[in-house]
Amino acid sequence: MKLSRIILTGVFATAMMGSSFATTSIEDSTQVESKLIEEEQAKEEIDLSALPEAIVKELKKKPYVEWKAQKAYEIKTKEAAYYEVLVSKGGEEMSLFFNEDGTVIEK
Repeated sequence: MKLSRIILTGVFATAMMGSSFATTSIEDSTQVESKLIEEEQAKEEIDLSALPEAIVKELKKKPYVEWKAQKAYEIKTKEAAYYEVLVSKGGEEMSLFFNEDGTVIEK
């Protein structure tokens, strides 16, 4: 009986150490992924007046005409550049994403 308790305790301790290691590995890989994503893109705040004309025109159309642009960012990746525009209406805020030709991008 005593020997089985010792063995069972050893098995439990080993399982707990393995579980802790797996959690640490998942957290570490998530941090590495986040860092890689940050390095692969550069986000820079720009003046609203620096937005491409196609985006300015799109913001003047429905359904965005009632929203007021607050801030704009240019986001460059290895593949392309796109823009994030922070807009507000009443107490509501949201981010809109556009490519250079004014097409809305789902994010």
